[in-house]
Amino acid sequence: IRVLQLGAQRDIHNCITDGGYQWCESRQECIRPWLIECPIKTNICKDSRPQLCRMLCPQPVCKSNECAMRIDTCCNYKCIDSNKKKLNLKNFYFFTSIEESLKNADFIQECATENYALKTKLMSTIGKYAKPNCIISSSSSGLLPTRIYSKCKNPERGIIGHPFNPVYLLPAVEIVPGKRTSRKNLNLAKKFYESISMNPIMVKNELPGYLSDRLQEALWREGLHIINEGYATTEELDRAIEDGPGLRWSLMGTFLTFHLAGGKAGMKHMLEQFGPALKLPWTKLKAPKLSKKLASRLI
Repeated sequence: IRVLQLGAQRDIHNCITDGGYQWCESRQECIRPWLIECPIKTNICKDSRPQLCRMLCPQPVCKSNECAMRIDTCCNYKCIDSNKKKLNLKNFYFFTSIEESLKNADFIQECATENYALKTKLMSTIGKYAKPNCIISSSSSGLLPTRIYSKCKNPERGIIGHPFNPVYLLPAVEIVPGKRTSRKNLNLAKKFYESISMNPIMVKNELPGYLSDRLQEALWREGLHIINEGYATTEELDRAIEDGPGLRWSLMGTFLTFHLAGGKAGMKHMLEQFGPALKLPWTKLKAPKLSKKLASRLI
């Protein structure tokens, strides 16, 4: 597959599957390409940041600050030294013409500035010169694909493929369809992202901000209210997340956290006990009514 990434972002190595490190245990293959400046020699990380090592390794065994993912010391995971698998620079092609760069690509990842006018114009050009069956994916963080691909030829192959920085550490990618995106191309895009060890999140329908950014935006806006009203500083709010729910969120999402908080009855008990708190003035955001329909979807 010939992958073309358009844009001046630093996560281009997301499209390379023969760099960085890899661990394998049955199907749990994990390739996480790294940026060139990452100090990978014989270790994955060696920057006196043990918390980064713990994040990288499911069960770190290293007791020093050197690295929790040394070769042959990472529990049951076999870590492959990056020196043993170097990037093949012959797979890189450089062009001075967008027409030439597009004509042989099988998958295009667009990373232009977050601007409707710019992206719409760019997609029109891409659709004109790319192969008819080439999938076009935008790295937009919240723009609607139907509008982005409104002037693109064959818009059924246009999707959003929203990754998360730093891409070499975070495997999620939100795949968002436009109103004319075909199911076939969504499945092909999903398989492609999985082939480079990313974990696609299939968003059912387009919505501004998609999923994760809407959640982040809600937290951000609430934090702005708290700071604006003098209840806490930015450092205190960051600590409230870093040393509190942030540690839980690194392992499980909000809903699994609340489900476990409900004990044996799970989410059902949690809603019965804490559901009334939705009516309390704990947030500037207005909560939806906890109807039976919403409760059934949660449980």
